[in-house]
Amino acid sequence: QCVEHKHSRTEKDTAGGGQRTITTYTYEVEWQSSYINSGSFHSKKYMDTCGASNPAWPTSFPASGTKYATNVSAGDFKLSAKLIEKVPLVATLSNFTVPGWTRESGTYTKHIGPTNNQNIGDVRVTLMGTDWNNPLVTVLGQNNAGTIGEWTASDTWLCSGFTMSDLRMGQVVQAELFQILQSENNALTWVLRILGICFCWFAFSRLFVPLKVAAECIPCVGPCLGEGIEAITCCISCLPGTACSLGVIGIVWVAMRPMVGIPLLVVFFCTCGGYVGYYVYRKQQPQDEKPDLVDAEQVGNVA
Repeated sequence: QCVEHKHSRTEKDTAGGGQRTITTYTYEVEWQSSYINSGSFHSKKYMDTCGASNPAWPTSFPASGTKYATNVSAGDFKLSAKLIEKVPLVATLSNFTVPGWTRESGTYTKHIGPTNNQNIGDVRVTLMGTDWNNPLVTVLGQNNAGTIGEWTASDTWLCSGFTMSDLRMGQVVQAELFQILQSENNALTWVLRILGICFCWFAFSRLFVPLKVAAECIPCVGPCLGEGIEAITCCISCLPGTACSLGVIGIVWVAMRPMVGIPLLVVFFCTCGGYVGYYVYRKQQPQDEKPDLVDAEQVGNVA
């Protein structure tokens, strides 16, 4: 099908500050799993690249999706629906004959719509299923009357509602399976931590955006001055943003792992205390008294 791609870029105004967004559209011929209405494109220039409009999607044609059997067993045990969905579909099914379709290397093809040089209207379908040459699986879960399903943690674990089950192809030793699950969980945890720290950092940096916009309103040097302020405030925002993130992480961990949560909270409170102490220190410093303009004027008159 012919596909429209939107490209947007932001440019800074050289005068008066602010920004403007420039949007362009390009068109390519691509395989898509759902119908794309070329009549809704923003420009008719797609005909120069694609050469034809996308034909209507026949309702009788199959759509992308996955269907699993409702009754699957692993040895003497039945599998729950969530475990069945973890069975990988990696084998190409090519032993079917579909009238009106051409089969080649496990892919069924057919052309609909007008003839064109860009193959607009070509349809291809690939059927994937279970690899029965390697049917051995390792299942982790709770046995409920012969059906392996999810294990749910009790409230005393401080993780009420947490469920765990898994299915791996082949034979996996118990210790190795738990090590794999722990490694995957640790990787996801660190990704979420880094994203949380970056989000807090970004949130604090947005507090200084008015300073950047005000600087960009200065003629000539405004854009350069605004970029400088943005860089400086971005660096300043790193410390409070990181401290707040560590505070949230510490609150979560203080009950489960006090040896981890308490040091994080100490860092958070020390950082907050440092900012408060610096603010109080600056407020207590004596301010330079400005000369009294009235007295100065009177002294000038006497002289």
